[in-house]
Amino acid sequence: MTNFLYNKLEEFKKEFKKLQKKYPSLKDDLDIVKLAIERYPKGYGDNIIQISDLGKEVKIPIMKVRKFPCKSLKDNKSLRLVYAYKEDKKEIDLIELDLIEIYHKNIKENHNIDRIKKYYGNNLNK
Repeated sequence: MTNFLYNKLEEFKKEFKKLQKKYPSLKDDLDIVKLAIERYPKGYGDNIIQISDLGKEVKIPIMKVRKFPCKSLKDNKSLRLVYAYKEDKKEIDLIELDLIEIYHKNIKENHNIDRIKKYYGNNLNK
């Protein structure tokens, strides 16, 4: 299997740290989710989907893990993870992998389009 490089945006690091205080299993849970992402970086069923409402200026695939399993949560599927998949470099940026963003769906309804466009719009592929 290909080794992936995971980059974390500063905003992601802050969100993750905050959520990890509330959900102690989050670090281990993220490691498990990374295995699924590495196997299916471009998506899998309705669990890992490509975000489609970003406009033409975002050229790289921005993906969302919709059912992020977290052992510390009772419902076990309320977290979302958003990442950018740079296929040519085998890099994943954790946004919410170039990790972009992580959030609880009961606190935040949807991904942060402005953040995605800030980092990935107009071919700014970091």
